[in-house]
Amino acid sequence: MKAYLISALMSLSMPLFAQTQDSLTIQPDTMALLELNEVVVSARRPDAVVTPEKVSYSPSATISGSGGTLYDTLLSLPGVSLGNGGEISINGQKGVSVTVDGRKSILTGEALMMYLKSLPAVNVDRIEVISAPSAKSDASSAVTTLNLRMRRNHDAGFTLGVNGSLRGWKAKRGLGALSAGYSTRKSTLELTYTFIAARNPSWLITDRPYLGSDSRMVQNYDRRRRDRIHNTSASFTHNISDFWSAGVSVTGNWFARYELGQMETKVVPEGESVATRNNTDMHYRNIYGNSYIKHTFTDGNGDINLAFDYFNYHTDEVQRMTDTSASSVDGDMGGTVKGYVGTLDFKRTLADRWTLSAGMKSTYLLIDNGGRYDGSIPDDMAGVDNLSSTFGYHENVNAMYAECRADFSLFSLTAGLRGEQTNVKSRFSGNEAMEQTDYRRHYIDFFPNASISVRLGEYDGAMVSYARRINRPRYADLNPFVYIFDDITHVGGNINLKPSVSNTLQLVWSHDSWLRVMLSASLTDDAIAKCYREISDKVLYVSPENLPRNAQSSITVSAVNVKVLPWWHTSVNATVIYNNYKFGSSMEIPGNSRFTPVIDLKNQFSFSHGWSGEISGQWHGKMAYGQAIAGAAGSVYVGIKKSFMKGQGNISVFVRDLFNTNYSRTIIKLPGKEGSLTEREYEQMRQIGVSFGLRFKSGKVRSDKSRSKGLIDEIKRVNL
Repeated sequence: MKAYLISALMSLSMPLFAQTQDSLTIQPDTMALLELNEVVVSARRPDAVVTPEKVSYSPSATISGSGGTLYDTLLSLPGVSLGNGGEISINGQKGVSVTVDGRKSILTGEALMMYLKSLPAVNVDRIEVISAPSAKSDASSAVTTLNLRMRRNHDAGFTLGVNGSLRGWKAKRGLGALSAGYSTRKSTLELTYTFIAARNPSWLITDRPYLGSDSRMVQNYDRRRRDRIHNTSASFTHNISDFWSAGVSVTGNWFARYELGQMETKVVPEGESVATRNNTDMHYRNIYGNSYIKHTFTDGNGDINLAFDYFNYHTDEVQRMTDTSASSVDGDMGGTVKGYVGTLDFKRTLADRWTLSAGMKSTYLLIDNGGRYDGSIPDDMAGVDNLSSTFGYHENVNAMYAECRADFSLFSLTAGLRGEQTNVKSRFSGNEAMEQTDYRRHYIDFFPNASISVRLGEYDGAMVSYARRINRPRYADLNPFVYIFDDITHVGGNINLKPSVSNTLQLVWSHDSWLRVMLSASLTDDAIAKCYREISDKVLYVSPENLPRNAQSSITVSAVNVKVLPWWHTSVNATVIYNNYKFGSSMEIPGNSRFTPVIDLKNQFSFSHGWSGEISGQWHGKMAYGQAIAGAAGSVYVGIKKSFMKGQGNISVFVRDLFNTNYSRTIIKLPGKEGSLTEREYEQMRQIGVSFGLRFKSGKVRSDKSRSKGLIDEIKRVNL
């Protein structure tokens, strides 16, 4: 059955480009490592393991998942895609949450993307795709979660790591990373620094109806970006006693981007063209801090965790637009986001079969944002008074949860309930046309979850789970300030957005740690989606809105670590997803629905003398997202790696997007229009690169298990 199923999946994916995860490295925590009289026995570490609850990947085991940044690592996972706005999708399903060591990341959106791009992939030990959230997770956490398990130093003494990579073609990028650590039996100190410099060209072509049915407006937008990223972090953990441990960590991030854009706008078949120059200079300064203390009960049957987190995110953006008519617009935008989070978690085994988890959490989010435009404001913006404005947003979420788990010989039961009280207030000045300039909302809601897992054999199992979740509007989606993206596209928020609530049911079956089948269905009320409306014959306004309903269902088949030959392992991930969006009467759009196939394939080759190779690819069909239908796209990756110094050093040569096929084409239905808007974006993704890594250490391998590093906490929705 195993061979037949794999053959069928591979034949299905042959004409389709795929991208997956396959290969292995040797890590002390999951492999046999014995040292007796200088004799070392080692075993191949699986690059992926499936269970009903999750799929676990080892990115360091693959060439595509190592040697770059955490951003590159996520892209190497089966079915994972990252949008320009920082939204993560898995198998075409958006709204994925990211956690670090089991705690949801304090960042989302563009802020999260910058963070992922600033850290080397070598910092990640394993990545878990978790299907069933617990009551401990925030209600705003998605049903599907990406959990990053960070690599920890298990060796007593000094460690020093050096990593770097260079990529070139039309897009260029260089990365350099240094890490150092010192560990004793009770304490660990770790320091890291990363620098990234990148240049990336892209092209955006927009085509939409203009005035009469025979005319269309076409825009060609040529962009050149230069990025600089500095990231530094320090962490210290200490085992106070056998039952008490504590830790503190601080991360600082500085990001600068300069973007030069050249736009040509014309009306076809007849009409004059207008050339516009758009220059943008952006700077981001971020700092994240975390501290925790943990107590383990003397009988070893539970623990208590107390943690506090702080986050400060500051942005500055200067924009200048000029066109051939000598008109110009200068923009100055900036803001600060501060977050304070306190958590208390309790876990206790009450009997042989029963485990109780409970806790509380309080989150405070404070945002101050301002912006203004000066100069020759386009006539199309007449009547819009928020070209200079301020926006303040305060949010407090207080939560309590309890969850009980019962383990029996053949099955396990889990049931939990989370209650959250939300207090929101905001102020906005500068737009007299807004119906509401002050926004206040107070509400309490409850979010149950339940699951039953059945053991069908030693390595076989099944699970049925249910969860109710909430998606609160991100503050950037609430800010009504109008951002002039270009002379025909303006982007703003919607202060009247409501949270969306979803109910999700999943059925999962796994076999022998290599095969997993998942059925999923969800229904979301008041779904938040980006909407497009024409505010004049020329200008398109993009803003988030609540849609009445989004129904989504999918089936995913994953086959991992399949040995084709002793030196060749492959993995296949195939999904079919169905999305159905319903629009309100004001949209004048009947709806948007589509079936979408998503295929990933990864082939990993192991050769003698430390050589390995990889060929992987990804392809997805057309997808429905709100008003839009995203076109099909795919890419292919090829790489080869040489390991040396007993695995402590490696060098890789690779090509990303070998055939330069990873571009997007989007069709957007416009209210009240027979025709549709078409966007085609070409971002130069094909790159030839080389990466290397070295790790030096002194001292002995610890005989004791290192303690967990603690909490990296979260606020969702900081999307900048």
